[in-house]
Amino acid sequence: MKQIIIIKNNKGGIGKTFVSINLADLLSKTKVDGKEANVLVLTDDGQNNILAYSEEGSRVDLKAIKDLNYCLENLKLETFEIKPNIEFIPITNNGISQIGKLNLDNWLTAIKKSYDYIIIDSNAGLDNLTFLEKFDYWIAPLELTGLALNSLQDTIETVRQFPDAIVPNKVRDTIDQRNVLGILKELVGEYNQIEGVNLFLAPCIKLSATYENMQFSARTVTELGKRKYVLNENGEQVLEERKIDYDKVKEENFVFSCEGRLTTLKQSEIVFIESISHNLKIKTLKSEYITRMNLSEAEEKLNSKLFVKTHRAFIANLMHIRQLQKDKAVLADNTLIPISRREYKNVNTLFIGFFTQGEN
Repeated sequence: MKQIIIIKNNKGGIGKTFVSINLADLLSKTKVDGKEANVLVLTDDGQNNILAYSEEGSRVDLKAIKDLNYCLENLKLETFEIKPNIEFIPITNNGISQIGKLNLDNWLTAIKKSYDYIIIDSNAGLDNLTFLEKFDYWIAPLELTGLALNSLQDTIETVRQFPDAIVPNKVRDTIDQRNVLGILKELVGEYNQIEGVNLFLAPCIKLSATYENMQFSARTVTELGKRKYVLNENGEQVLEERKIDYDKVKEENFVFSCEGRLTTLKQSEIVFIESISHNLKIKTLKSEYITRMNLSEAEEKLNSKLFVKTHRAFIANLMHIRQLQKDKAVLADNTLIPISRREYKNVNTLFIGFFTQGEN
């Protein structure tokens, strides 16, 4: 059972690489003839985005690598491991060379003997369709927009073949996307009326903070929750061995004085805290409180598994961070708070850790 699976659509930014690496990771954990499957991932997309999902791959010097065109032109196999049982061949330029195209059939025939599955993370666009003539299965990721749907239809018309599966990816629960999903379901139904077509519409992959930050932690879906990094007393990142009871953490109280009265909030209620002069502004989803306290005092009272200092004047609740950008955090209510260059690495590590272990 040697299979070539291509991940292809005529549009960039729809998550081809996300689908490719997660499919490869899942297949590498299956058994073939009683042994774990061997998987090869290759790409003709010069961005080589798949390396972002591998700690080993992120350290690779592509200039020193013998890439896919070298392998094809010389009928050789040069790979490196990006995850257990998963090898990868990058490409240093977009597209396959003319000599590579001529050698492709013989090369694929030879290397298929060494792998149970070959996953092709194909380039976007229709100017290079080399691998679309060589697959056993075609999976088409699709963002639920009219433009992406039109691009998929263009691909089908150009190659005169239908994919085996369509994977709605990066899905948000919006009216526009629900409408496009309805159109897609009707279109799949029409395609399946054609003799010989058996097109599978996969469940939607929802866009979430975990999804958006997965590549920053070099993890796949099956690896979520396996590794959690925390800071020890020396400020060093170390693996935490036990799972944190986040439900218990969220119920802890934060006590402070406001307008001469003692006030108690559950820590989960606090969205962020801002230092203003000698006071703190404590922001919840419903209210704001001003208290006479400095940020260091607040840090000592707050649970470090739930709160992170993003800036010298801000502490944020990880529960309420929706997305991290280079210099700011986007909160659930779309409030933006700054992230200093000094704090970014720690914020990113704790944010990913929270959503891979603590998200319900």
